[in-house]
Amino acid sequence: LDLVSSAVSLAFGVRYFRYLRAVRPVLQLEYSQLVRRRAVDIIRTLYRVKAALFLLLFQVTFFAVISMFLFYDTEEGRQYFSTMEQSMVNLIVLLSTCNSPRVMLPAFQENRFYSLYFVFYLIVSVYFMLNVVLTV
Repeated sequence: LDLVSSAVSLAFGVRYFRYLRAVRPVLQLEYSQLVRRRAVDIIRTLYRVKAALFLLLFQVTFFAVISMFLFYDTEEGRQYFSTMEQSMVNLIVLLSTCNSPRVMLPAFQENRFYSLYFVFYLIVSVYFMLNVVLTV
């Protein structure tokens, strides 16, 4: 069906949106009992863990506000903490430790005491909050 819609749109020279890609997960849920069971299990687990996830979200929001004020007129603030959304995204990246030095390096190069803020954030986030989320 997707092939037919793309052939028709190419024949008439119209850009098309591949809407059937969005339907694939729904079809998987409809036709596969195993996928349906696993989706229900995930929803039940998220329901049990929601308090811990909200606590983690609150903690990231709290540190995002602090980082916006702490790095207000610095290179770090302009680059990584200029808006609330950007601050939260960068702190979540730091929380996942997938690209963590990138967020810390400009502040560390400007003043070495800024590293204490990031070390405190990592200790609270990784060693305390993520353990709370995992144990729930």
